[in-house]
This record gives sequence, structure tokens and C-alpha cells, in this order.
Amino acid sequence: MLVQTRRSAGPALGLFACMTALLAALGASCSRQDATIDLVAVGYASWRPTTEVVLDYEIPGHMDSLRRIVMNETGFQFKEGPAGVSFPEGTVIVKEILLAGSGDGYGAGPAYGVGGADGSRGRPNMITAMVKAKDDPRAQGGWIWLMKDPESGMESVVGQDLCYRCHLNANEAYPYADGNPAGQFRDFVFFVPGKDEPAP
Repeated sequence: MLVQTRRSAGPALGLFACMTALLAALGASCSRQDATIDLVAVGYASWRPTTEVVLDYEIPGHMDSLRRIVMNETGFQFKEGPAGVSFPEGTVIVKEILLAGSGDGYGAGPAYGVGGADGSRGRPNMITAMVKAKDDPRAQGGWIWLMKDPESGMESVVGQDLCYRCHLNANEAYPYADGNPAGQFRDFVFFVPGKDEPAP
């Protein structure tokens, strides 16, 4: 069952250091020579979501947008121990982004991303992804960060460290999901499966 929430982003200094114009900036920072890499599977939309929370609140870097995050089955084999959370090599996490005012079901809750009663899905404006490949020279923090054009399917690796710097904050306390109150290493992932709600 989906959990509807509009939790405030809160005054997290590290997160607000991220560029609020990230969506526009990413387009200028991608390595276009990597436009046919195909790291995101065509059938990714059938993957399981990493969180049951409806991500429809404004956050730094994504402005007023609705987001849906899914992950391949490899990622659900993540480990958690004294050193924190670690996702296995080959994990692919995909985030669909729908901007406010763009139609295609924005604001309609289940009509976008999670599927409506008729099985329909809103079309995202942008698709971003992170692929665990720590030995790949394009990786930052052990992940390849990329964008996928929803229309053409073209993929581009993000050459600058915009995504990496924002997701670095997932490894400390932050105002989303359970809040990571202990500042546990989360392997750059904000919504680790099973950690949707604030710790009691």
C-alpha cells in the first residue's frame, strides 16, 4: 500500500548545498558520447519500488516534482551490518521524474508511476538512474550516475559530480524516509527498502 506524505524537506545544510537547478544543469553536464550505453533495462518499469512513500513533495535538486523510484532484483539483495548498508555490484536504481504542470497524471497520485485502475501510467519528463559499478572509471562513489531520455531512450552518463554530491548526504542524517538518525552509511541511497518511516 502506498503511503501518502508531504513531509517537509527541512533545513539540511548539506542537502541545500545541492543545486536547486539540478534538472537543467544535468543536461549540460552529461557525457553525450555515452549516449548508447543501455545501462537501464527496457522493462525497468516493472521493477519493484524502493519505497511505498508517494514522493510528491519539493526537495533540493528536484523542485516541485513527483518521483517514482524502482530497483532491479539485484539491488534488493543489499546487505546491512555494522559498517552500514551496501548494495551489490550490478544494482540499478531508476528514478522517474514528472514535473508539476506537465500533465500526464501529475497530482493524480496512483495515476502516475504506480499505475491507475486501468493500468495506465503517466509519462515521466525525465529518467535518472544509478548503477553500482565500483570499478568502472565513470563511477563516482561506486555508482555510475546517468540520465535516460524518456522519448528516445538515449542514455548519458553524468560527467560532473552533481548527483554524487547530493547523494553523499544519504550517508548522514537527512529529512527523508526514516531520517537516518544515526548517520549510518547508506551507500548513497536515500530510500533504502524497509526504511520508509521515521525511527520511533
